[in-house]
Amino acid sequence: MRIAVVLLGAALLAGCGVDGAPETPTMHTTIGVGTGGVFGATHVTKGPFTITLGTGL
Repeated sequence: MRIAVVLLGAALLAGCGVDGAPETPTMHTTIGVGTGGVFGATHVTKGPFTITLGTGL
């Protein structure tokens, strides 16, 4: 039980930015035209993590 309380407290502190300044996510979209047709992708980045949704990139 004590470990669960410590882990929950650490998660709450990390979630509210107490351990540092909160990072704002960034997003950009790429659209292009090639011989295969139109392609596009959306990139969302927050800190060291990037998620890309789309085709051709």
